[in-house]
Amino acid sequence: MKNSQSLRTLTILGCDNLNPSLSNNLEKFTLLERLWIRSHDPGCWAKGLHHLANLRKLELYGFSDDLDHLPWPDSITNVASCAKDDADSEKQHLVSLERLELSGWPKILSLPDQIQHLATLRTLKIREFEGLEVLPEWIGSLRNLRGLWIANCSNLRQLPSAEAIQHLTNLNRLVIDYCPLLAERCTKGSGVEWPKIAHIPDIDIFPLNKV
Repeated sequence: MKNSQSLRTLTILGCDNLNPSLSNNLEKFTLLERLWIRSHDPGCWAKGLHHLANLRKLELYGFSDDLDHLPWPDSITNVASCAKDDADSEKQHLVSLERLELSGWPKILSLPDQIQHLATLRTLKIREFEGLEVLPEWIGSLRNLRGLWIANCSNLRQLPSAEAIQHLTNLNRLVIDYCPLLAERCTKGSGVEWPKIAHIPDIDIFPLNKV
């Protein structure tokens, strides 16, 4: 693709037959800041994703319902977790990612553990993870997280421990939308989960029947 080095926003929709020259060379988009992918085929993006050092916003949706896990490159970790003398390794990680939006499906039961290593993440939005019942404890590792959106997770009933949430010292915005079990348990003053989040300045909890 011409002028690929100057591209800052890329949207890929329905890329099941994506040209291999693009899917295998995402690392050439050196200035890419926003990437939105909606595809049944995870192989069309996973190979080059970890090379996008300038990527600030990543949205991943629409993967095949036949998958039992959310496809996520195992090579993606936080730069801080790499050996300091490994300069080449440090260049191959999502060191600038600030916003991550993921959409799941009924068969998936957990979020990718690698997300915990994204130290620059400020906003995390997850939706339609219908098989998810408990948010992982490692969310407390996202120390720079400012906003957490949880939507359409019908079986989600429990947040991470109070200790993990207390580690999120920058979290000032929590939205729970169309998650009936969790919404009930987060009822102000009476819900069993409420003491974990009572200190967060801005909380919106929308019931299932909200129009």
